[in-house]
Amino acid sequence: ISIMTLKNVKNNEFTGLTPDKAKKIMSEALHLATSCLRFDFIGTNPEESAEEVGTVQVASSWRPIVQDTGNVQLFFDLYGVTDPPRSNLAMQAIVQLAAVRRSLFSSEKERQEFLQTLMTGIHTIMTSQVGLQHDENYHAFCRLLGRLKTSYQLSELVKTTNFRGWMELACEFTTKTFSNWSGYTNSIQYL
Repeated sequence: ISIMTLKNVKNNEFTGLTPDKAKKIMSEALHLATSCLRFDFIGTNPEESAEEVGTVQVASSWRPIVQDTGNVQLFFDLYGVTDPPRSNLAMQAIVQLAAVRRSLFSSEKERQEFLQTLMTGIHTIMTSQVGLQHDENYHAFCRLLGRLKTSYQLSELVKTTNFRGWMELACEFTTKTFSNWSGYTNSIQYL
């Protein structure tokens, strides 16, 4: 429901919607998406207050939705064209998707395609710096980099297109964050 609603709002497929109502619907759909992705389907997280979970355990029936790289791209697109809090909710959904359990993917090829979409989206954000002037987006982006580091092995990352360019941008981003450590004290741990 969330994905379908977000696609409809993004493509202006709801007729007679004022811009304020479209923003409200988008916000609610993003809240729904992040809440669903945070739900502990198998009860592996005894500490519900903990923000970080190693692997996101979504229902197996979600396989076609998660494997569809167009859906993760949708969240990157929404992040790029909205302001907080909507952009932050989109980034939070991406953070959760980056840690989806390996076994959800039907094959390594599909998992690699999913990773490529993540890497390309992250590269675009690091290149354009879109949304990173907002503290909550910056923090969520640092969380995304941390999730990528814990969810994927280096051997998988180096197989992506333009890994060297991506890595150079990630190094610049990390160095910039460390240089201004007092402004990003809560974010540094993820880098």
